[in-house]
Amino acid sequence: MTRPLLIALLILCVFAASASGKTALVVYDETTEDLTVAVTNLIGHFREYLAEPVTLDQIEKEPEKVASADAVFYLASYDSPPAGPLFAGVLKSRTLTTCYIGTHRSLGALPSIQTVDSVEYRGRRFWLDAFPVHQMSRPFGETVVSFFRADSSVPFIEKKEAEWLVSGKPVFEIPAWVFADVLHDILQTPHSPIRKAMIRLEDINPSYRGKRLDKLRDCIRYLKEEGVPFSMAVFPVFINPKGKKLATVLPDNQELVAVLQEAERSGGTVIMHGTSHQYHQVSGEGSEFWDVETDGPIPDETKYFDSHMKYGLWLFQRAGLHPLLFEAPHYNMPLSLQKELGRYFGAIAGSLMINNKTYLTTQDFPYLIYRSYSGLKVIPEQLGYIATNAETVSVRTIIERLDLLAAIVRDPFACFFYHPYVAGDMYLRELIPLVRDMGFVFVDVGSEMGEPPRVEIEPVEDLWDVAKRETSETNYIPLAAGSVSAFVLFMIYLRLRKKRKKELFRQ
Repeated sequence: MTRPLLIALLILCVFAASASGKTALVVYDETTEDLTVAVTNLIGHFREYLAEPVTLDQIEKEPEKVASADAVFYLASYDSPPAGPLFAGVLKSRTLTTCYIGTHRSLGALPSIQTVDSVEYRGRRFWLDAFPVHQMSRPFGETVVSFFRADSSVPFIEKKEAEWLVSGKPVFEIPAWVFADVLHDILQTPHSPIRKAMIRLEDINPSYRGKRLDKLRDCIRYLKEEGVPFSMAVFPVFINPKGKKLATVLPDNQELVAVLQEAERSGGTVIMHGTSHQYHQVSGEGSEFWDVETDGPIPDETKYFDSHMKYGLWLFQRAGLHPLLFEAPHYNMPLSLQKELGRYFGAIAGSLMINNKTYLTTQDFPYLIYRSYSGLKVIPEQLGYIATNAETVSVRTIIERLDLLAAIVRDPFACFFYHPYVAGDMYLRELIPLVRDMGFVFVDVGSEMGEPPRVEIEPVEDLWDVAKRETSETNYIPLAAGSVSAFVLFMIYLRLRKKRKKELFRQ
């Protein structure tokens, strides 16, 4: 095949790929911005669609977008302004998928609110924590999913030909998972019922020594023996601002580095879990990219974020490790920094904040997200972890949530994380077989969702005063051993020389 013909064929393939993509408009107003982010994130599970958020005011100026879109999601709260005449007119004439979410007064929503305590889906009843929905003055269509309040049912999701109505704001927990699964039907995109899972070894850092390091080795050894792909969330700086105030960095803990390098060679995926996992707190205890004490952003957050990312990546490179994903400490990273993260990594692990206002509005996901609102791939976590001093309860909770996930979602991606220092591989030996028995397959997230950092990694200056004591305890051992050997050889040489002198005198 000639070069011009090959280029022409590639261009044709690009155009064919772009032409096959479908558009999902997400129409919103200022009262539904958070809901818009959440819905856009969930649509990102469907690689066949590209979600495009657009305001109510904007769409009134471009109603042709509504006519041509493959799917339209129109979000409203009870206080939302009414749709403009052009937008409303095009909506009525649509024959393709239209989904109304929230509280639409034009569809009969009343000001009175009722709370429901359960939802029925796929033949099972799931209990809720007082989920609020507005009462409706009239039915919309056929009820697909029902809420329950005592013995009376309340429509949650209704369908009328190509139109759908989703009542309330299904952003969190079980209502969100149900809506997430029904999206397969709304978007007419069936996915194979494959159950995937991931295990994340959490909060590995330069303080790992002695027994902690032995427990990490035990976890890695067990997972390798069982053929379980695994990931390792590592932050490369440990600092205690209340104590010695000197940072310990990953390259200076060569024993830990050797363990992680071997794990990486054996298929373990390294995740950059921030750089220091703290902001005015001890590493591991605090968030790094959100001030949880004030529940507000870090001052000059973009500059702060860039300096931490560049320093952290430089430390990973010095340690000979290759992170493929990013995980925000405690999942606290505002939308503004999620967009900045795209300059460094293409994928993020865990749950996501859905605004720049508070970390209390964090969305978890029941399946993989291939393009979030901020343009990232998302590897979710929704099962929790083994808590110290509550290990038995934690195991039971993880399995219960796994059962809920499997019962609700047709193509779930389940994840739990584990701190190796809790009990080595003991609880992994209990959990891994249980997860497999429920039909979940552990997958290599590095090869499926990861990619190398998108920036060129360059040397940078230390952000903290680095404790040099760590170097003397590790890197200087070979020097000390060499010095001792040289001294011994020198003494042997002197003795031999002295003996030789005596022999010469005898001659």
